[in-house]
Amino acid sequence: MENTNNKIRAGIAVLGIAMVVLSYSPVVSLPFAAIANVFWFLKTITLILIVRDGTILSARPFNYILGLCAIVAGVSGLLMIMHWPGGKLFYAAIAGAGLTYFVRFVLKEHKSVLDWLKVAYVGSVVVASALRLAHILSGDMLKLVTDVAFVAMVAGYIYMLMQEPGDKAISKEA
Repeated sequence: MENTNNKIRAGIAVLGIAMVVLSYSPVVSLPFAAIANVFWFLKTITLILIVRDGTILSARPFNYILGLCAIVAGVSGLLMIMHWPGGKLFYAAIAGAGLTYFVRFVLKEHKSVLDWLKVAYVGSVVVASALRLAHILSGDMLKLVTDVAFVAMVAGYIYMLMQEPGDKAISKEA
């Protein structure tokens, strides 16, 4: 049963990678916003699977800090879009989330290859978000960097799912 569930999760993760790759096709630039929303939705489901199978949700002090950073980032992001006061808190929230994730990674005793790929993805998203919102770099180049990190992370996740139970090359127990 466990192996079947892993195959289903790996199949969903492959769809997430496919959507990231297809997001560079001309289909997304068509006036159909629904296509872009489907791509985003499948990528989000893939991220949810990876987070659910990870250990960050069980790390009590860190998950509270990350939740607080997410709330502050959401509210201040809306304030930033409207150019209202308080929008600059977004940078602090994103930096706080990235720093919290990095501290959690450093304090983790056993680090697998998947952990390294996750921290690389989180770092790329944090830096790309800050650079994009500060209007320092364009969104296309930043999207490419974060998507490459996403594909690498999901490929590591799929590899972990397809391992035999005793293999410890990339798994959470390694």
